[in-house]
Amino acid sequence: DNPGSLLGPQAVQIVVHLPVATNGAESWTEANATAGLRLVYRQVGGNWQKPRLRLALRNDTDHDLYCALVWLGEDHSISSILMPGGAEFIPAKRLFALHNGRDIYASIPDDKWQAGRTEVRDVLKLFVSTEPFDPTLFDQPAWRSVATRGTGRPPRNVLGWLTARTRAFSLTPTETFPEWATHELRAAVMRPAEGADARPGGRHGQETMP
Repeated sequence: DNPGSLLGPQAVQIVVHLPVATNGAESWTEANATAGLRLVYRQVGGNWQKPRLRLALRNDTDHDLYCALVWLGEDHSISSILMPGGAEFIPAKRLFALHNGRDIYASIPDDKWQAGRTEVRDVLKLFVSTEPFDPTLFDQPAWRSVATRGTGRPPRNVLGWLTARTRAFSLTPTETFPEWATHELRAAVMRPAEGADARPGGRHGQETMP
């Protein structure tokens, strides 16, 4: 985080919409993700279906901002795949829909599920800046992948990774820095064990995380 930023941690909101089925018709409603999200597989027609969601970034400030949302995996991988075009320019008081507003599927990989994992917890990390930046610089594979490649122990967090990359730059006393801030959303995906009955879960297959 950057407590000294004039932008504040809530400058841009991560907006989550979840599907709602009412009388056979589907619509989408904004979820209260303040305490995080728990996304649960649903059983439909005897098959487990991945939970779906739609993501957007809402600039609540009076400033035009550049924003990027990166995925922090529990295996310490970092991915900017949610925004393959890089940091998005979002004008003041405007909303940007990720993935062109289409559905995004959350899942637990088959190999982890077959190994007995029924819950995975990751973090969506939002970076906000008054100047353009490249979120792909944060990308890194899982720790086990890094170790096998002999590159040494990876940084402990995203900011550590950023610091490691910026050490090569030469700064002068007249260097000016952009305003920046971060915000995060914790998300857990639950996939019942094989043979389990359908669980009701929370409203729309989403529960508040403890």
